[in-house]
Amino acid sequence: MIKNILFDWSGTLMDDLTTIYKATMYVFEKLGVKPMSFKEYRKKFSLPYMNFWKKHFPDCTKDQILKLFREGLDASGDTGLYPGVKDVLKRLYDKGIKLVIMSSGSQEKIIADAKRYRVFDYFQEINGNILDKAKVITEILQRNNFQPEETIYVGDMSHDIKAGKKGGVVSIGISWGHKPKEMLEAANPDYLISDIVELEKLLD
Repeated sequence: MIKNILFDWSGTLMDDLTTIYKATMYVFEKLGVKPMSFKEYRKKFSLPYMNFWKKHFPDCTKDQILKLFREGLDASGDTGLYPGVKDVLKRLYDKGIKLVIMSSGSQEKIIADAKRYRVFDYFQEINGNILDKAKVITEILQRNNFQPEETIYVGDMSHDIKAGKKGGVVSIGISWGHKPKEMLEAANPDYLISDIVELEKLLD
């Protein structure tokens, strides 16, 4: 029986794929690099973020790239949570399932967004700025006395699936985010779903 769910944020609960793509292409444009198509971006984007940036802009510093990326984000707007996320989170919370966020994104922004979209209170923990997700999964399990077999990790990237497997929990890939379905399948998740409502059905 699943009692605990660890969620990635960006691309899993937060519908920021288009926003981040536009901001990334803003950086490409400003630095004189030919933009990628949306389809190509989904295939080539990878974590850690700086590895992706350094591959395309080896001569730029982290501060230079982040400055441009933030400018791009400001110009691209915000699309909010994916459809159905808020309702599903509430139902899971009401059932007594422990919910945790763990993300490589800015913890400060995740907390602000979770409050803005009124889902902050559903989470037992919000963890951001993560470099090694597998390590953090282990720490979350220990800190909260979660049993691995009762815990799942839901993410939208191959990196998330690998972290879940390494962390010893059930791995679930969700294909509406930053990586297309075929790339998630190649990472061999325990389950692969297309939206958050399918997660709820899977638990039932």
